[in-house]
Amino acid sequence: MTSKKFDFVLFENAYHIENHYKDCSLLGFVLHEIGYKVAFANVFKEDKFCVIDGVQNILLGLNPFSLIKNSILFKKKNNSFSFYFARFIYELYTAFAIIKLNKKAANIYLGSLTSYTAVLWTYFLHKDTNYFLWGLRAHVLLDDCKGNDLISRSLRLLKKNIIENTNVKLIVSNEIIKKEFSTLVGIDSNRIIVRPERLYKGNNGSLHSNSFEHESKVRFLTIGTLRRSKHVENVLQAFKRLDMDGICYTIAGRCKNDPVYDKLISDEMVGMKNVKRINRFLSDDEFADLLNETDYVILCDEPESTCGSNGTLLEALFAGKPVIAPNFEPFTNELQSYNIGLLYNFGDVIDLENCLREGVFRIINRYEYNIEDYCKKYEICVVKQLLKSQLLMMLDNK
Repeated sequence: MTSKKFDFVLFENAYHIENHYKDCSLLGFVLHEIGYKVAFANVFKEDKFCVIDGVQNILLGLNPFSLIKNSILFKKKNNSFSFYFARFIYELYTAFAIIKLNKKAANIYLGSLTSYTAVLWTYFLHKDTNYFLWGLRAHVLLDDCKGNDLISRSLRLLKKNIIENTNVKLIVSNEIIKKEFSTLVGIDSNRIIVRPERLYKGNNGSLHSNSFEHESKVRFLTIGTLRRSKHVENVLQAFKRLDMDGICYTIAGRCKNDPVYDKLISDEMVGMKNVKRINRFLSDDEFADLLNETDYVILCDEPESTCGSNGTLLEALFAGKPVIAPNFEPFTNELQSYNIGLLYNFGDVIDLENCLREGVFRIINRYEYNIEDYCKKYEICVVKQLLKSQLLMMLDNK
């Protein structure tokens, strides 16, 4: 494919988020399976989180963590010296990585496009190299560009440079996100690839045949880091209204850096004997066990200005569990097309209560074959073919 040593070199610029390294690692695995010459660059923590048999990890010769003591990605926007110093080092090091990798790879994947993504690297692009970013949601280049602080100004520059440089490409998880980046941001749709963000490796979970008839509780689960936008309080209020025996609701995940919302959840739970809270981060095994033990996974995040992917939706379905989700995209289309769960109107506690009630009395294993059918599009053979065909078309037309 190229005279350079590698077809693709990947690293993750959003270096504080472990899940993003998993996305980077998964993409590297799929590219390797297709047959490309692939490597991970040890720019930040790739040597720890991106390790795959048959894929090389290459060194660049500098460790930024000796300088970035207080990462910008952990701090609020402020005017402190440490904030600007950390940003400067992060920008400089990401640009340094691109300069080094330009000589090694025909295509470079920089990881997730977030509110904190560096901009300096876009001034060191080579015309014979493609640069890929993981486009999580279009509003990063819309809503977050409106302020006048350092981050907003950087994002405006990043948006401008991405639009103007046709060798900067995006990878997104569904057609809705692709359309929003094209129509709202102004990036040519021919520069955007759709790739599922997870791989389905088979279901180890199980569905109850009918919880009430078999004298076991119907088990509901909300899982993931708690934040105000998750609105778990609405779910608790709906369960209070439901007021039924034979149900159990588990809230799993720590409320990070928001003691006020943490207290709100605790106060809402007072007197609710059928609600359990696991107030800490979960290991991968604990996460899998909780999914396996539940009947329904409840999604309760508020809608954002643009569509985003939802990993918890896929994790639940890969475990064979139907979901109860708010009636907006990407949930509406997925649930209605495949009949893999129940929809409720976000913010409407009474509608959510009715949805929970329907879930209690519905024969749960009626979803089994629908979920299996849905998961087939995430099997490795399907994902490989989808990504390969789009890459061939995009890179041939370069």
